[in-house]
Amino acid sequence: MHNGNLKESIKFFSKMIEKNPNFAEAWNKRATVFYMLGEYDKSMTDINTTLKLEPRPFGAMDG
Repeated sequence: MHNGNLKESIKFFSKMIEKNPNFAEAWNKRATVFYMLGEYDKSMTDINTTLKLEPRPFGAMDG
């Protein structure tokens, strides 16, 4: 993720979400970063949004 800097990755994916809130993969990627940082509640919130936008996304179902 973003040259190994997870905090910067969150900023990057958050900007993507701001520009296009219906882009499920941005939500999914940010969820992954939150998970990697141990922020599990935020990760689950983003995964739930991902699943609302795209009920069968491979990444969200695969982990």
